[in-house]
Amino acid sequence: MEQARSVLITHRGHMNGERYLIDNSKKEVHDLFNVKTNCQINDIMKHGDDLPCKSLQKAHKEGVHDCIWCIGGTKK
Repeated sequence: MEQARSVLITHRGHMNGERYLIDNSKKEVHDLFNVKTNCQINDIMKHGDDLPCKSLQKAHKEGVHDCIWCIGGTKK
């Protein structure tokens, strides 16, 4: 199995230095310190589906699940 690679984020979207990004369309949280190609962060931001989040705990309170690529879990 090929290992996922890190990706360069080229869009800023609604982000302002936060570590976590919620994909509002998929209800999924991403860790911007560990982004992988499969996360498709640039597409999320380009389409305006990004919501900034300061902590993983806060994202979980919003009812979103973890990205399997950059966080590695399914916590809800």
